[in-house]
Amino acid sequence: MVITKEQLQERANYMGGSDSAAIMGLSKWKTPLMVYMAKVYPNPDNTETKIGGKNEAAYWGQELEDIVAKNFSKETGKKVQRVNKTLVHPDYPYICANLDRTIVGEDALLEVKTCSAYKAEEWEGDNIPMEYVIQVQHYLAVTGDKGAYFACLIGGQRFVWKYIPRDEELIKAIVDALVDFWTRFVIPKTPPVATGSDKDSDLLGRLYPEAEVGSVLELTGTDEILLDQMN
Repeated sequence: MVITKEQLQERANYMGGSDSAAIMGLSKWKTPLMVYMAKVYPNPDNTETKIGGKNEAAYWGQELEDIVAKNFSKETGKKVQRVNKTLVHPDYPYICANLDRTIVGEDALLEVKTCSAYKAEEWEGDNIPMEYVIQVQHYLAVTGDKGAYFACLIGGQRFVWKYIPRDEELIKAIVDALVDFWTRFVIPKTPPVATGSDKDSDLLGRLYPEAEVGSVLELTGTDEILLDQMN
């Protein structure tokens, strides 16, 4: 799914599927602090989109999405369609979903992925990366669908598809975590504790680079909290 700067700005107003795993501490790509900064201080040119730099894997994942979705239809016989709008949870307007595709005539959605050959084992047998499981269960919490399909292109040459049913227990855990994060951190603009990971160190380093000799910086309340977490 190609994301524009305008969409990233809009996403500051809600939590999407890729935020859930981060908030639950299960994402390889984002931390709770990164999610917080993207919501409270949205800046598509600086924060979430710049951490780690723009990478080719994400670019080609976007470029290949339509091809992988078409191959899923070819192999399964299932017709898919795009959803060109943001879907909103019936009870929590700050929990939303941006789907890759839905399955026509079935209460299910399709999530399209690509990965390198080095990550093939993550898709062996019944395996599905946990952060992706959380992502689609987040979507199912919003849509009310009964399940989700994955279509994944591995190493540019191997295609797999899988199905997972709706998991009410996991959905409750996800929604509870999102509601807690939004009400405890985002609304009062109180940042969560930094994890000490390289990603958080990178983010804090970008926000607070080394000062020039003789310069003076006036700290806000939020600045002081973030700096305390670095100590």
